[in-house]
Amino acid sequence: MLPNPDGKFGRFYDRFLGNRVILFFYPSSTEPHALDELLAFNAQREALAAAGARVVAVSRDSAVENARVAAAHGLKLTLFSDPAGAITGGYGAARDGACTCYVLDRNQRVLDVIAGGGDHANRALARLIAHAPPATPARTIGAQAPVLVLPNVVDPALCSWSIAAWQADHEEGAVRQRAGNLATDEARTRVIDHSMKKRLDHRPDDALDAALRDTVMSRIGPEIYKAFQFRVVAAERFCIGAYEAGRGDYFQPHRDNTTERTANRRFAVTLNLNDAYSGGGVRFTEFSDDVYRPPAGGALIFSCSLLHEALPVIEGTRFAALTFMFGAGDVPPPPA
Repeated sequence: MLPNPDGKFGRFYDRFLGNRVILFFYPSSTEPHALDELLAFNAQREALAAAGARVVAVSRDSAVENARVAAAHGLKLTLFSDPAGAITGGYGAARDGACTCYVLDRNQRVLDVIAGGGDHANRALARLIAHAPPATPARTIGAQAPVLVLPNVVDPALCSWSIAAWQADHEEGAVRQRAGNLATDEARTRVIDHSMKKRLDHRPDDALDAALRDTVMSRIGPEIYKAFQFRVVAAERFCIGAYEAGRGDYFQPHRDNTTERTANRRFAVTLNLNDAYSGGGVRFTEFSDDVYRPPAGGALIFSCSLLHEALPVIEGTRFAALTFMFGAGDVPPPPA
């Protein structure tokens, strides 16, 4: 919590909801270059608002100084005072007197960072336009699976790395089948079963797996806690799968936690790595016939108890990185 120009404390997380945010850190309005940046943001506030963004500026100036500067220059920006530098330092911003700008999405996740230099207002506006979501009309939702769909989870470079790793080495994806009527994992063996699943899989090396797991823990873990009040602490080793139209790949309706080995899985995570395909997607037929398809770099997260299926790709190849997440006390199984 930081004080506003009127001296009242405000909580950033509670105050700015449902809009994109430009979080601008500057050392002090007494610095000419910083004041110029504030004035530029003030001049661009209508264009920024049209792009769905609100500007929040944070400095080490006192609330009294912020009030004076706002009145003197007619600033219509939200100014927060961080005299101890606790928030500013936590962001690693405004070092050596430089200004730093964070572009946040509607969920207050960082889309981009503009560090150093000048002209932050125009640069931030350009980034907002570049990251603008597709213009689609709002829908009235009558039935929906209890899932999370998050864009901008995986960076393009990590998507490309994952696809290249799959292209270098992959094999037919297997499933576990029972021996006899026993349901224990000791009685299950990995077999190719095209009546259930047809997919080509790659098991990433330690470096790629670590990069993917770091991504889901830092970018998806907090979202699961916010949406479901469940704290995830670990992720299973990744699999990179490809559904090819030419092969007619698919994964029939199934749940992800129905065996002794998988019973402690809590959430399934699908990271879509590309957009160059038609068809595909995931369907949850217990709730509706809707198909869920995050954009490239986006994630689909859902409880492992939900019945779901991966639909066939009609054209091209769909690449996805797949894992499962666990809570405290749940022990991820060894690699299959």
